[in-house]
Amino acid sequence: MRGLQHPHVKKFTLDVTDDEQIRSVVQTIIEEDGRLDMLINNAGVLAPGPVIDFTAEQMQAVFNTNVFAVLRMCRAVMPHMAAHKRGTIVNVGSVLSDLYALLYFILRQLTNSASSPTPWTGIYGSSKAALRALSEILSLECRPFNVHVMYVTAGAVQSRLIERQDDYQLLPGSMYSAFSHNIRQMLEKAREKDAMPADEFAEEIIEKATRPDGQKPFHVLTGGKCWMFWLLAWLPRQWWLDRIWAGFSGLAVKDKVA
Repeated sequence: MRGLQHPHVKKFTLDVTDDEQIRSVVQTIIEEDGRLDMLINNAGVLAPGPVIDFTAEQMQAVFNTNVFAVLRMCRAVMPHMAAHKRGTIVNVGSVLSDLYALLYFILRQLTNSASSPTPWTGIYGSSKAALRALSEILSLECRPFNVHVMYVTAGAVQSRLIERQDDYQLLPGSMYSAFSHNIRQMLEKAREKDAMPADEFAEEIIEKATRPDGQKPFHVLTGGKCWMFWLLAWLPRQWWLDRIWAGFSGLAVKDKVA
């Protein structure tokens, strides 16, 4: 946020899981500027690790930020946008790799599924799948009020989100201890040089979100390595998912833990 130094940029402290803070910030903007034209939901938390290692409470905490906070924000701004019959809501699905919503239009038609799961990111990925579904319905229900909803499926993007996982460790006694190195390797892959710089990522989203009405897309696919998952539309689904598993686990498909 230190880079946002401009006389026309106002910064607020906001916990997106706190309804009262959300209400206060939105009300301040309305009082000072008279309207609210765009909301970009970019807050999120990463939750690497095997699904079985998470408690229900830990999973709920991830969904609270990645899904429920988006609903809180949309509920706060939508009445103001609807009153002016204009507005844009952008839901950013991921800053690492939202593998659960890539090409959902094509995948839904070809495979009757909208998910592209990868191991070690199941809780995070399932929260993004929920966000995609929420965004799709919102795009329909907000349309009568001339409010456009966009969903961004992001590939690898340079972000501090990964740096915060530097001390990640499997739970003591985890049945997946043999895969500890592979999970660490998965996190390291997000740092690779072909990750899109954050400023380029932001510029692409803003360019699409500020297009004239009728030219704004619902689905935006951008970021490093997102090309890999175009293959899911054209290759046999299970074969390609097996290749993904081999890449993320270091094991062949037939291998089992001893």
